Amino acid sequence: MSLDYQRPRRIPLTVGRATRVARLRLSGVV
Repeated sequence: MSLDYQRPRRIPLTVGRATRVARLRLSGVV
């Protein structure tokens, strides 16, 4: 159960980081 909980929790963290980087890149391009 602990492993199952850490798995889904890591996904949103990575997605949030990727989204922030993409937004920063878009802001720099524009």
